[in-house]
Amino acid sequence: MFPLELPLNAAARKDEAIVGGQLGFTEEHYKRKLAGSIRACIELLKPDRWASIVFQHWDTSYFETILAAATGAGADLRAAVTQEREVIWSMHKKKNRETMLAGEMILSFYKPEKGHTELIVRESGTAYFDELLGTVLSDCGDRDDVTSQFLFNRIVLEAWKHRSLSQLAVTREAFAEALRKRGWHYDAGRHAWTHGVRHGYRDLLGEM
Repeated sequence: MFPLELPLNAAARKDEAIVGGQLGFTEEHYKRKLAGSIRACIELLKPDRWASIVFQHWDTSYFETILAAATGAGADLRAAVTQEREVIWSMHKKKNRETMLAGEMILSFYKPEKGHTELIVRESGTAYFDELLGTVLSDCGDRDDVTSQFLFNRIVLEAWKHRSLSQLAVTREAFAEALRKRGWHYDAGRHAWTHGVRHGYRDLLGEM
């Protein structure tokens, strides 16, 4: 039963976009349903209009599914914004802050009047996680701190730009460890990562 107490018949249950569930659907099933839903939305969208998709997950193949489906249906990715959460309500996320993504990624697509240059997704062995992480951290410049979701989302977009998102696979634990090796520290109070030098400088100011 749905939370609204509405019955779900067998035909509707087979169309659920879900992993697992009563029918034990696979991730591939979910991706097919996700891609189909996005294509349908873009096809129904009038030209010169916008559509935004809100999503977040550590599995980058989901992002590839979304981006490939939207661009393949005739839309252009024009903006990607990380929506931060000022308050984390989930106890699971509070207990595993370093390895959890608390915010959302808002992907905004534009459907032009006269088609677009379709992006072709192809595998590439040149863009690996460490390289992408280094590029994204360099782009952060002198930012005082950055959240996990901000960094992760920028990495996803950088990989997509180089057509190598299919090559990007990183666990949440590896993500946190890579940041530590580069001298970044997780500030649980601020739910953000800060670099070692600036981290020590703030501690020194606090003692003065």
